[in-house]
Amino acid sequence: MKKFLKIVTIGCLGIFSLFAISLFIIFYPVIFPDTPEEIERKQIALKEKIKAKILNKKVEDYLTEFNTEPNKQNLNFNLLTTEFKTQKHRFKFNKCEFSYNDNIFFLEDSLELITSILGESDRTVKRVTYKYPKGRIKIYENSYTEEETSKYESIYKKKRSLSIYEYPDSEEYGNNITRDTGEDNTATITRLKELRKRELNVLQEKYGDSLVQVSDEIELNYEALEIKAIFHKDINTDQYLLNRFEINFKYSEAPYDIIVFRGIPYKLYMDMYDFLDLSRLTRNDLDYHRLYFYEKDCYVSSNNIIYTHLESKPYFEIRGGGHLTWTGPYNPDKSCSIDYITFSLQTLKDLKTEEMRVSNVLD
Repeated sequence: MKKFLKIVTIGCLGIFSLFAISLFIIFYPVIFPDTPEEIERKQIALKEKIKAKILNKKVEDYLTEFNTEPNKQNLNFNLLTTEFKTQKHRFKFNKCEFSYNDNIFFLEDSLELITSILGESDRTVKRVTYKYPKGRIKIYENSYTEEETSKYESIYKKKRSLSIYEYPDSEEYGNNITRDTGEDNTATITRLKELRKRELNVLQEKYGDSLVQVSDEIELNYEALEIKAIFHKDINTDQYLLNRFEINFKYSEAPYDIIVFRGIPYKLYMDMYDFLDLSRLTRNDLDYHRLYFYEKDCYVSSNNIIYTHLESKPYFEIRGGGHLTWTGPYNPDKSCSIDYITFSLQTLKDLKTEEMRVSNVLD
């Protein structure tokens, strides 16, 4: 009997010891909290671990696969497709090729080719960005049409402007270095060119060799069509190549009602869920009412990915009316319309940089 009690006692002591050790491990951080230096060391180590994991990723780690085939059994499919064909302005967006009125274009096409298809833009913005150790300089050159209203009529004048901003890392907003505007004529072009050269010389004297150009891009805005095309200057050819294309549906007054995405007709202001029903996509494919596609099919021999983003917002019930209108609870069974679709070309470096930025580990 004594032997049995001894075994039981030893067993209980062992269990108690294990329990005490577990409690000590659990409450150690509370009893002996880390010093601020130790907390900072652990945070740095964790950031480095996350950063290393991202840097080791390959293109394949970012790719996504969705079934974007159209659902031709949907009762509205043929009706919307027929309506699309009667439009004066027809945009189609497939995985690799896009078209406007059956004129095909691709990402990485030249600015000259795109303007030959879409025509002259309403506003052109040329942006050149320079970086120095603790900030950035951005030079904006705009060409646009401005409406001037008199008592009897509206007069449309072509304008040009130049703006130079400095964005120090220590400040939230940029500082305007200079700005000038004038009518689009030879005198204005010459004056703005001289102003740009003079101010850039001052900045180069101030920052020396540490001032380095990091990007040169041109943005075309087609206000009537609600589209925007952005071109990056290729360092090898000095050509401006299409890098991003955006079509905006939010508050749209575009001269068309329907676009075709991967063979799926989308009518402006159609709910996201209704759009999904016209396709083989499901609600499980949504990321909080958004769709993201990372695809490599069009650029098999490189590290480029086509990134496609369809943006909509969650649906909230609206209560009341007039000045007493307020937003009610989220309704998962309803959806809002698509606000915009963007297509952009991204490199593996771009994808890693963006992930590090979101993870807050970007230097």
